[in-house]
Amino acid sequence: MPDKHIFKSYSNISDQKYDGILGLSYQQTFEPLSDFQNMIDQWLMAPRAFRIYLNRSSSADLGGKLIFGGFDSAYYKQILAYVPVTRRGYWQFTIDSIEMNQVRGNTYEWCRGGCQAIIDTSTWKIMGPEEDVSAINRLFLSNIYVSKQYLSSNYIFHKARNLR
Repeated sequence: MPDKHIFKSYSNISDQKYDGILGLSYQQTFEPLSDFQNMIDQWLMAPRAFRIYLNRSSSADLGGKLIFGGFDSAYYKQILAYVPVTRRGYWQFTIDSIEMNQVRGNTYEWCRGGCQAIIDTSTWKIMGPEEDVSAINRLFLSNIYVSKQYLSSNYIFHKARNLR
């Protein structure tokens, strides 16, 4: 992507509800140390992990929370599961499948047999294999053009509520 597009994408950053951008990417040998990697190297947190809470409500006072080290059980209801990173450079991991129950009275499953997923809080996209993303597009977004490889998470949440 040309630099002018990147600059344009972030030119209205002061209008957003967040305070800034903090690099939490997996360390690459050619990159400067991320803040997260620097804290790990200095043993500034235990366990050596971070958790991210993202509030779905755009009108809430608390939009989200970044927790370094320990846990805050106020932000999760179930037991947390750890999964290994499968590709350095991203927070990429393997998922078994994606299932959505009781949509128009049906159960839908994508990514059967497993696929790779990436957690990236800096984007609004849900990315995945073209076949699976196209199927999700057909279910939720039949009248909205979206790429074959990604779709907007905002549309998914709003459409899913209306279909139940």
